[in-house]
Amino acid sequence: MKKSAFIVVLSIMLTACVRVPDTVIIEKTVAETTESEQSSEDMMQNKSGADEQDKLTFMQCDGEHIVRIVEMMSGALLTIDADVNVGNVERVSSYEYIIKAVSDKTREELFDTYFGDRADEAVYDERSGIWKLVNSTASVADYYSYNVIFPIPAAVESQEKIVFFYHKPNLNPFEENRLESVSMSECILSVDDAVRLCDGLVNQVEAFEGLQVDFVHAYGSEGRTPYYRLMYKRVLDGMYVNGYDDIFFLVDDNGIEKIMGAPYDVEEVEADEQIITVYEAADIIAANGRLISSDKPLTVSEITMEYCVVKKTAFEIWIVPVWRFCLGADEDETNIMRTEILAVNAYTGELIHEKRGDNFE
Repeated sequence: MKKSAFIVVLSIMLTACVRVPDTVIIEKTVAETTESEQSSEDMMQNKSGADEQDKLTFMQCDGEHIVRIVEMMSGALLTIDADVNVGNVERVSSYEYIIKAVSDKTREELFDTYFGDRADEAVYDERSGIWKLVNSTASVADYYSYNVIFPIPAAVESQEKIVFFYHKPNLNPFEENRLESVSMSECILSVDDAVRLCDGLVNQVEAFEGLQVDFVHAYGSEGRTPYYRLMYKRVLDGMYVNGYDDIFFLVDDNGIEKIMGAPYDVEEVEADEQIITVYEAADIIAANGRLISSDKPLTVSEITMEYCVVKKTAFEIWIVPVWRFCLGADEDETNIMRTEILAVNAYTGELIHEKRGDNFE
């Protein structure tokens, strides 16, 4: 016997989760069963069947073209004129986000890789809780520091964050110093060489396992010191995981000058839900345009499937698949807007619109 179940779509404002009744209702058909009817072997077969159904769902969407015109909260228009690109996705699952304590092993591996034989010159100040390595006494700012902090306010409660940087360079981090395209950078070091430099360190630090570069921004307007900001994210099942404090590197012509971010662990959990189609996700965006906050028109030129960290409670955090509507009219604008998430939870239909991985201190 079968019965109909209705799923009420949830919607998220820019920084908060808000339940919006009667916005979009998706009707699905689910089969009734009892615990006695379903053996562990049956459950495994059902899980495998759900995985295959999910894969079929998103692979059928690959290469499709979606067009929608959506009026946002301000009255400005969101134009979706986008190809669907999910060719990189291997499978779809769910994960628990596990807060990770940063051990001193992480510092040792980072120092050994970065400083080589000089790593033993680092001195720990017990009063401040900061490791320092003096490069030269000729300048008071000519030293490196490393410490682990609890950010206030914290995007994730009790999450430890690594802060490592060279104090001498004056790298202006403000938005007006960011260039519209990495091709405008005056760095002698190429973007590819900057990525290789950071990859070399990432591969030697266990806490950075599974990280890959997602995007690169260039800084150095109006004659300021040029440098790159490289954002690294964990990759699961061929998809980037969009977290709250992803690891980033600042790199100039002299090398890596700063590393910040919060490592974390994951544990796969069984998901009973099937993913919604990209067409359903586009309809959810269209039906909830009043919840999207932007004073200027926005364009979506590509739709992908990625993972996103979502908080159910302060201490219950999950990593779920989302249909991501990548903001930006062209390649450069899309790259700049990688920190702004416009997505739909592929399990629940929840709308997500907020900044991620952008705690640039």
